[in-house]
Amino acid sequence: MIGQGTFAKVYSATNLKTEALVAVKVIRRESMSEADYEEQRNEIQLLKVARHPNVVSLFEFFEDRKHIYLVMEMCSTTLLDFLTSHDFKVGIEVRQKLIVEMIGALLALHSKGIIHRDIKLENIMLNFKGDEIIPKLTDFGLSRILQVGEVATEKVGSKVYLAPEIVEGRTYTKAVDTWSLGVVFFALSTGRLPFKKEDSPIAAFNGSRKGQVMSIVADEKEGRLINEMLMLDPAKRIELD
Repeated sequence: MIGQGTFAKVYSATNLKTEALVAVKVIRRESMSEADYEEQRNEIQLLKVARHPNVVSLFEFFEDRKHIYLVMEMCSTTLLDFLTSHDFKVGIEVRQKLIVEMIGALLALHSKGIIHRDIKLENIMLNFKGDEIIPKLTDFGLSRILQVGEVATEKVGSKVYLAPEIVEGRTYTKAVDTWSLGVVFFALSTGRLPFKKEDSPIAAFNGSRKGQVMSIVADEKEGRLINEMLMLDPAKRIELD
């Protein structure tokens, strides 16, 4: 066993045809409420749609009366654990590669109408190919599809990464993912999150926010991008494409 959650255990296994390592997530149906079950089914359906080199792959799934089985791409570690093991200090080339590829993954999701709603350091997995680091977005349990012109209202996500419009209970669109990814990039560039769990993002970023971000982030281009991603007004937030 390589991992365990509230409803699931994760095991490593080998594909007998390709001899590749895979992760098998075994979920106990009997421990799940109807809402939990529907959330899991939703994640499966979205993973089938959200195919991209920087999104964790779902190879196959099946279920019986007691369990749901997901056969997924094996990943090495989370971005949070990787940064922690490096004292949150990574070189500019690594940072910028991660930034470019995560933007590519988010654009691919948004092009299919998918908003993730829980982008955070723990939900970005990493694989290693030689010296190359490959980020993989995972955990689509809170994700949903928005049709053109549709808005969302559910207050979901992880507090430190929540966009102001979710915090305030307003309607929102895919721009909430841009905010959350901006928080991730801030942590990548500075070695810390922009505010603490008890802080309100609105209070923390009021005032001369541009000066605050630009003075903290060492690289000017990264600072400018993060500043544009962390605009309080979603209408002014940068369009990543």
